[in-house]
Amino acid sequence: APFMDPAACVLSVHQRAFALCEGPATAARRDRSKDRFVITLPLPQAKLVWEVILDLADASSPPDFIFDDRIDAPAPFVPTHLNTLTGWTWSDHAFMSLIQELLYVRQGHMLARARAHPCASIGVEIRAAEVHPLWAVNAGDVDVAVTADGVQVRLRIRNLPEVIGRVNTVLAARPALLTATIKPRSVALCTCECAVQMPLELSAISIPSSTINLSAYFDFILGTIQDVVQRATESLALRRQFIAAFMAYLGGGLLEYDVDSFTRVSALLTLARLPFILRVDLNDNFPNIQPVYTFISPSGTATQTVKDYPYSPRWAPDEMLRRLRAYLLQNGPAILEKWRRST
Repeated sequence: APFMDPAACVLSVHQRAFALCEGPATAARRDRSKDRFVITLPLPQAKLVWEVILDLADASSPPDFIFDDRIDAPAPFVPTHLNTLTGWTWSDHAFMSLIQELLYVRQGHMLARARAHPCASIGVEIRAAEVHPLWAVNAGDVDVAVTADGVQVRLRIRNLPEVIGRVNTVLAARPALLTATIKPRSVALCTCECAVQMPLELSAISIPSSTINLSAYFDFILGTIQDVVQRATESLALRRQFIAAFMAYLGGGLLEYDVDSFTRVSALLTLARLPFILRVDLNDNFPNIQPVYTFISPSGTATQTVKDYPYSPRWAPDEMLRRLRAYLLQNGPAILEKWRRST
């Protein structure tokens, strides 16, 4: 769909307007003095105001339009062929489909104007961005405003890398929204200020705005996301290895572990004939953030969290578990004895 869904547009019906809920053709038969109405289309870059003209002599004829030349000057939008008008029959659905097609055609028109901008480097920016693999080129994925100050572009970036979420599944990210303001400095030079708004799945990824050409900013976005995805993938693999090592060293009393994101494992253990539950919590950024060990009494009435213990993110998971077992043998009995005395 275009940036502005025509089905959700604000239909400003003036005093001499048709009642759209009844359908323009029905209203024309009832009151032949009302031959036009105005629709307001709030696009991101500008608010379009189009006047819709109806043929009172033949209510079944398709509508005509007066487009907003103030927005589209000096090269007004003049559509020549519309598929929606082939075999036209009046209905609210047909009318909204016509508005949608007009928006698509207008977006393509504005994109063509941007490519042919008098500042040659602006045209180069637009054409270079179009062939970048991040942008699925589609008239509905771009909103372009050509002004005396330059070109403002809003793009939906659809071809983002797949993202690994907290759950051990691959999520296809929704489109990101890139905004670029390109201003001419001379006939041959321009400046381009870029910023991107990431979809929900990637909202934790911070991509700063930059004054850089569009293609380079696409590459910057792609590289940043790929780095994050690679780190997430490596962390997931190491968390799996850690839990496998936990089960090998301390898994005789295994109670549970997280089979989706591998961020938690717990086991019932015994030290000095005193039972306790050891729970290990792994951060999504493991091993850069060390695990949190929690001692829990079998009744659940006493807990103690341990963070101050020997640790290095460079150790292999196998080495971490050997060190954890040594820590338990050395420090665990004192913790359990303290609990026993308090009860």
